[in-house]
Amino acid sequence: YNELTARPAASEHAQRYLTELQQIVQGWEKNKSWLPRERIDEVIREAEKLKNWLSDKEAEQKKTSGFSKPAFTSDEVYDRVLDLQDK
Repeated sequence: YNELTARPAASEHAQRYLTELQQIVQGWEKNKSWLPRERIDEVIREAEKLKNWLSDKEAEQKKTSGFSKPAFTSDEVYDRVLDLQDK
């Protein structure tokens, strides 16, 4: 597969998931008061870490030539999203 197309697709997937997760967490806070606050905060923290990592890597990638080693791979993005989903 080609990272030139796979990486943007992975980034878009991660951004979409982060948006969905924000709505899910709001639902938890409103409708699932029995969920421990610490767990909700942990998910929020991990989502923020993913968002910051992705933003940093995308900025780094923009400075990288197309022939250089990529700043990040699509697999890295999917792995981080899966780690967050496991929370």
